[in-house]
Amino acid sequence: MLKISRRAGTAFAPAGMARVATQGSIWGEAGKAAAQEIAARGLVVSIARIALLLVMRQIPSRHATAEQICREMLQSPYRTPISTFRTAIYEFTDVGLLALVHYYELADRPPHEHLYCTQCQRMEEVRDEPLMALRRARFAAQGLRPANMRTVLIGQCKDCTCHKARQQD
Repeated sequence: MLKISRRAGTAFAPAGMARVATQGSIWGEAGKAAAQEIAARGLVVSIARIALLLVMRQIPSRHATAEQICREMLQSPYRTPISTFRTAIYEFTDVGLLALVHYYELADRPPHEHLYCTQCQRMEEVRDEPLMALRRARFAAQGLRPANMRTVLIGQCKDCTCHKARQQD
């Protein structure tokens, strides 16, 4: 049974979900899909949670700070208090809908690494199978089952390093 909450402690039956998730052009099919994905993770479906998932799917870079997500939320057609929205960010991270690397991102891709430039703040996703195999072997050797294998490698990208070198010449 799918529950939708407009405020803490208020839940609606599936018929309520259909009403919330299909209100005008704001929710539509994307809202229904978001509501189902939220419910599948064991969370009560709320307007703030649906809005968060829809906003995250609209961010082109796929990586955003909590502040950037909130800014996107304020510019979106979804009217949700920022405090409620921030709570939803943390809840999504707890249930695996978002991953916190250096930025938040939708956790809908296979495990991968991130290369982060401290100069230009660019984040690049890379999949390094030998590194993944090494990590799996280390987990197995310790008798651990990996819960999260996301990594951020921090440094300066080639473009910023070259730019800095040219400035010093």
